[in-house]
Amino acid sequence: MTALSTLRRVHLAQKAHRRALRQAMFAAGPACDDTTADLFATPDAFEPEPDTARQEREAAAKQICEPCPARAECLAYALFTRPTEGVWAGLTASEIRALSLYRSPVGSGQEVA
Repeated sequence: MTALSTLRRVHLAQKAHRRALRQAMFAAGPACDDTTADLFATPDAFEPEPDTARQEREAAAKQICEPCPARAECLAYALFTRPTEGVWAGLTASEIRALSLYRSPVGSGQEVA
């Protein structure tokens, strides 16, 4: 098996996993929809958003996420895709990056209660 065929197989597996995560997220009935989509992403990529406006927008998005039945599925999708912007499962992209950098001591030989 060549390196290229291995990479292709891995890419296809990742694509299928991403699709399955997205389908699970939508099947869980997310609280966000087209009417609230503007709260979950930066409004204009070419115009910087003032910090106070961003914080207010993100806080409003997080309130919608709090009781969302799809929150766990959304977080799984976000941890897999590692978004660079927006609010996912009640977390900003930078908070998701921080979570994905966290390493659990499980499997490291340390005892876990």
